[in-house]
Amino acid sequence: MPRGPVGRRPGSLVASRPLPVALAATCYATAMRALPGRFRRAYGREMLLDLEDRLEAMWMRSGTGAVVVSLAASLADLALRAGRERGRQLVHFLGVGGGPGRAGAARLHGRPGGASGYSLELGERAMNGSRSLGLAVRSLLRRPGFAAVTVLTMGVGLGSVIAIFTVVHAVLIQPLPYPDSDRIVNLEHHAPGIDLPNLNNSPGTLSMYLESADFVSALAGVTTVQRVLTGLDLPQRIDVLGVTDQFFEVMGTVPAVGRPLLPSDNVDGAAPVIVVAHDFWTTGLGANPDVVGSRLELDGVSTEIVGVLPEAFVFVQPGPVGLVPYGPLDPQNFGTFGTNGVGRLAEGVTLEQARVRIDALQARIPELFPDIDAAFLESAGWSASITPLKEDLVDDVATTLWLVLGTVGFVLVIAWANVANLFLVRAESRQKEIAVRVALGAGRARVAASFLNEALVVGVVGGLIGALVSQAGVGALMSAAADSLPRSAEVALTPTVLAFTVLVSLGSGLLLGLLPLTRFRSGATAGVLRDGYRGSTDGRGRVRLRSVLVMGQLAMAMVLVVGSGLMFRSLAALRQVDPGFTPDGVLAMEVSVGEAMSIPEAATFYAGVAERARAMPGVAEAAVVTQAPLMSGTMNGGSFHIRSRPTEDDELPAVGYYRAASPEYFRTMGIPLLEGRTMTSADLDGSTRSIWIDRSFADTHFPSSEFPDGAVGELITWDGQLLDDEPDAVPWVEVAGVVGDTRYISIQEDETANAYFPLRTGALGYPALTTATVVVKTDGPGSPAAYADELREIVAAANGSVPVTRIQTMQEAMRQALAGDSITLVILGIAAGMALFLGAVGLYGVISYVVSQRTREIGVRMALGAHRDQVSAMVLRQGAAVAAAGVALGLLGAFGLTRIMRAILYESVSATDPVTFVLAPMLLLAVSALAMWVPARRAARVDPMRSLRDD
Repeated sequence: MPRGPVGRRPGSLVASRPLPVALAATCYATAMRALPGRFRRAYGREMLLDLEDRLEAMWMRSGTGAVVVSLAASLADLALRAGRERGRQLVHFLGVGGGPGRAGAARLHGRPGGASGYSLELGERAMNGSRSLGLAVRSLLRRPGFAAVTVLTMGVGLGSVIAIFTVVHAVLIQPLPYPDSDRIVNLEHHAPGIDLPNLNNSPGTLSMYLESADFVSALAGVTTVQRVLTGLDLPQRIDVLGVTDQFFEVMGTVPAVGRPLLPSDNVDGAAPVIVVAHDFWTTGLGANPDVVGSRLELDGVSTEIVGVLPEAFVFVQPGPVGLVPYGPLDPQNFGTFGTNGVGRLAEGVTLEQARVRIDALQARIPELFPDIDAAFLESAGWSASITPLKEDLVDDVATTLWLVLGTVGFVLVIAWANVANLFLVRAESRQKEIAVRVALGAGRARVAASFLNEALVVGVVGGLIGALVSQAGVGALMSAAADSLPRSAEVALTPTVLAFTVLVSLGSGLLLGLLPLTRFRSGATAGVLRDGYRGSTDGRGRVRLRSVLVMGQLAMAMVLVVGSGLMFRSLAALRQVDPGFTPDGVLAMEVSVGEAMSIPEAATFYAGVAERARAMPGVAEAAVVTQAPLMSGTMNGGSFHIRSRPTEDDELPAVGYYRAASPEYFRTMGIPLLEGRTMTSADLDGSTRSIWIDRSFADTHFPSSEFPDGAVGELITWDGQLLDDEPDAVPWVEVAGVVGDTRYISIQEDETANAYFPLRTGALGYPALTTATVVVKTDGPGSPAAYADELREIVAAANGSVPVTRIQTMQEAMRQALAGDSITLVILGIAAGMALFLGAVGLYGVISYVVSQRTREIGVRMALGAHRDQVSAMVLRQGAAVAAAGVALGLLGAFGLTRIMRAILYESVSATDPVTFVLAPMLLLAVSALAMWVPARRAARVDPMRSLRDD
C-alpha cells in the first residue's frame, strides 16, 4: 500500500469522484495533518474513504450545497478530535495517570508492540463521530425548511456580532501598532477657569518636559501641518506631521530607507527635509528606489526627501504623507497651545508615578515662565494629565462602540432563542422516536449526541454564513464611518476575530444541542410508549420553557426599541437646531494657497476668485471666509481685552475665536445683522480697524448690566501688548456690528464668542490666510453641486498651482456633521427592527404551538357551548401574559440602558424621555398583538366534532 499521510485505493477520489467531492476530500485530507502521525497512518485512510462515500451520496442527493455543509461539520469534528488526540498523546508521553511515560514514547512513535488497542479505540471513535455528524447533516437535509430557517437565523445573528466585534477589536481592544505601545502616553493640560478644558502643549511646556521630566525616556511634539504640493500631476494640499527629533524614539521605529529627522533639522536656517510615508512613496512617487535625495515642492519651497518610513508603520490617523521638522522650540513661549505631546514612559516608571511627577512639575511654571504667576494658574484651574495614547484616541467613540456591540449581542441572543424554540419543537415532535430508541438500548449519551450533532452543524454553518455577512457589514460601516472612526485603517479580519467567530459559533451550537435535553427525564420514555404522543402533551410544563425564552426575546427587543427611540429623538432634536446660516443653495469650495503668498496677496487672490464666481450665470452671491460652518479651515483664537473695562491684575482675560471674511459673507450665508452696520468694501484695507461679533460674544462679554448701550462702538484687542503709558500703540479694533450665532465646529455644541475680521486686515496680523473657503449662493435650478467644475476652472485660471482641496454643498456638510449620530441610529434601528420581528415570530410560534397542543381541549370547550370569541380571548390572554411580562422586564433593562445612552444623546433629550418610554411599549404590544391574532383566529375556527373524532 502506498505510504504517506493518507493511503488511497484505486478508483478513489482522485480518479473517479465528482469534482465537488474530490475538492472537499482533498481539503479534509490536508486538514488531517493535524492528527497525530501514528493515528493518521493507521486510520486516516478509512476515515477519508468513509468521508468520500458520504460526500458522494450527499452530492447525488442534494448537490454541491450539501457537500459544503457536510465538509464544514466534518472539519469541526476533526479539529476537536485533533486537539483531544494530541493531548492524549502528551499524557501518554509524560506518563500521567499510569501511562507509559518515556518508555511508552517509543511505542507511540511506531515501535512494535505499541498501544494498538488504544489506537484502535480512538480510530473507531473517530469514525463513529464522523458518521454521527453525517447522520445529523442528513437529518437536517430531510427537513430543508427547518434547516434553512435555523441556519439563516443564526447566520444573521452571528454575522451582526462578528461585524461589530471586528470594529471594536481593531479600535478598542488590540494594542496600537507600535512596540510597547502601552507605554506611549499623551500629555495634556486643562484650564477650565478660562473656558479651556483641554489644551495640548506649547513650545514652552514641551521644553520644560524635555528638560525636567524624568518620567519619560523620550518626548516628541507632534502637530498636523498643511502644505501645498506641486510638481506632480496636479497641485494638491497634503497633510504632513511636524515632529521634533525624538519622534522616532517615542514611536519605536526607524526609516526603512534613508535617515530619520535629526536635531540639526529642527534649528533655525536648516534646509527643509521630509521623511515620506511608505504609501506615498509607492503611490505618489512610483516606489522610486533612488527617492532619497530627490525633492518635493511644498508651498513653493524645494524640500529634500531624506527617508522613507517602513511599510508596517501606520499613523494613528490615516492621511499624513510624511514627517517634517517641527522647528526650534521657544522655551519662553508658554501660550501657543497647539502641539500634541507624545512620550514614552521611562523604564520602571508606572503611569500613576508619572501622573504624580507631572503634577509636581506644574508648580515650577512660575519659576520657568516669569509672565505666569501662581495666582493666574490657580484661578485658571490649571492642571496636567497623562493618558495612554490609545485611550486618548478612542475616548470619544468607546461608549458608542460598546453600546452598539451590546445591541447586536442582544440580536444574537434573540436569534438564538428563536432557533432554540424551533429545536424544542423539533425535540418534542421526536419524543416517540426517542422513546423507541431508548427502549431498544440507546443510552442518554447517544440521544444527547444526536441533538448535539445537529446543533453543532447549525452553529458551524451559521458561523460560515455569519462570517460572510460580517464582511459585508464591516465594509458598509467603513464606507460610512471611516472618516469619523479612529484607527479605521486597522479594521481587518484578524486571528482574534476568527477565534471569536469559531468560539461564538460552536458555543451557540453547543447551547442549542443541550437545551432539548431538558425536555427528557429518566423513566419518561415508558409513558410515551404507553400513552402515545398524545400523552406527552398533557399539562402546561411543555410550554413553560418556550414561553420563558420568548419572554426574554421580548424583553431584549424592548431594550433595543427604547435605545433606537432615544437615538431617533436625539437626531430629530439635532435636525431642529438652527445652525445660524441657510444651507440651501450654497456651495462651498475650499482653496489653499499655503505659505507661498503673503496675507495681502492671498486676500487679493481669494477675493478675485469670489468676484469671478459672482459673475457666473445662476449665481446670486459669492464670498470668502477663512472657515465655513461645519468645515475645516483657518480659525484662530486667544485672549482679548476690552479698552473700557481694563483687566485687573488678578483677573483672567476673556477668550474668543475669530476668522476673516469678505463683506458679502453674511449675506451669502444668510447670517442676520442684529445691531450696528454691515461690512463694506471700505473695511477691507484695514484703515477702519473694525470687527463684527456674534450674539453669544456680545451677551457674554458685553452684558447689558455693564454696557447699557451695547457692544457696538466698544474697542477690543486680541493678544495686544497692553501698555499703560502707550495705550494708543495697541492695535485696538472697534465693534462695528453684532450678527447672529453660527455653529462652526459642531451641530451638537453651542458656539461661544465668535468674531469676524475683514478679509484684508492682515496688517494687524489677524488671521493667517493659508486656507480659505469660497461660498457661492445659487438661485438657478438644480443642485448647487452642478457649479463645481466651473468653479475649479476659475481657480485654475487664476493660479494653476493653487489646489482646490474640498468642494461640497452646505447641505452635505450638515449631513456629515450628523453622520455619527445617524450611523448609530441606523444600527440601533436595524437591530430593534430585527428584534421586534424575531420576538413577534417567537411569540407567534409559542401561541401556535399552544393552540396545536390544546386542539382537543378547545374542541371539548366548544362542544360544551364555548363561543368562538371566548376561545380567542383565552388564547390571547395567554399570549398577552407573556408579552406583558417581556415588556415589563424590558422596561427595567431599558432604564439601566439610560446610564449608557446619556453620554451620546443630544443635551435636549433626556435619557428617560417619557415619549420614548410610552411609545416603545405600545409599539411592542401592538406587534405582539398582531403576532397573537393569527393563532387566536385559528383556535376560534376549530371544528369540535373533527378534533374529537381525530383524537
